[in-house]
Order: sequence, then structure tokens, then C-alpha cells
Amino acid sequence: MIPAEKFDQTIGRFESAPNETDKVFDLIEGEHQLMLDILIGTNSDSLSEEEMDYLVFLYAVIFDTFSRESGLKSLTQEQIEEAEEKAWEVVNEKKDFAGAVTHFYETMIEKDAVDFVELSIGPDDENEYNLSDAGRTIMLAVLMAEVMLLSE
Repeated sequence: MIPAEKFDQTIGRFESAPNETDKVFDLIEGEHQLMLDILIGTNSDSLSEEEMDYLVFLYAVIFDTFSRESGLKSLTQEQIEEAEEKAWEVVNEKKDFAGAVTHFYETMIEKDAVDFVELSIGPDDENEYNLSDAGRTIMLAVLMAEVMLLSE
């Protein structure tokens, strides 16, 4: 299991050396473009520019943290679509952010990753990003599908 501080370390590295973020995006675009296209591309029209930028940043943080801690494997289109579908099933079934997060926390091995996502996009007066409820829901489904795929 990847501890929470590893996600914080990745954010710190990205903030102190922006070229690190570029390297991660090059890796994603070079070797894992299909996952990016399916998870983020199918939802891009439904997010504001600010929400999309934040989603891509969080996606890169999760991707880089998992790649450094546990390595990455090749994923098929079927595996990616299945994970996305599972994440959306939970989100749609629970009908609220807190209920979906609780379900993910109770059923996923990577509990600190679930906590990271919840803290990053959950409703919070101190959050510097202005996320709509719909945007928050989309981001939750995308990021939880990513965690599912990277933690298998």
C-alpha cells in the first residue's frame, strides 16, 4: 500500500521542479496514452478549464506516485474501460460524493490513495479550486478508475 506522504512528496516535487511534471506527461503520452484518452478524454467536455487542469494535475500525481512505488504494467483497452465502468457504477449508485468515497475506501486496497483523492477534490471551504458538484463527481470517477487500474 502506498502511504499518503508519497502523494505529498510527488506534489512537492512537481511544485519545486515543473520540468518533473513535463517528464511525467511525456511518459503518460508515450506509453499510457490509451488510459489517459479513455479516463480523461471521455469526460473533458463536461469540465471547466480549471477543473480539467486540476484533474490532469491530480491524474499525473497519482500516476507518478504509483509508477515510482509499485511500477506500471501495460493495460488493455478492455481493462481500462472496465475500471471506468466500475467507478461510474459506484458513483451513480451512491448518488452522493461522501457515499461513493466511503464505498471506495471500504473496498479498495489503496486507502491512502482514496484519502488523497477525497482531500484533493472533496467539498472544502479552503480548497483553492472552485469545483462544481458535477465536476467533482467526474473527477472522483476518473481518479478512482485510475487508482483501480494502477493498484491491480
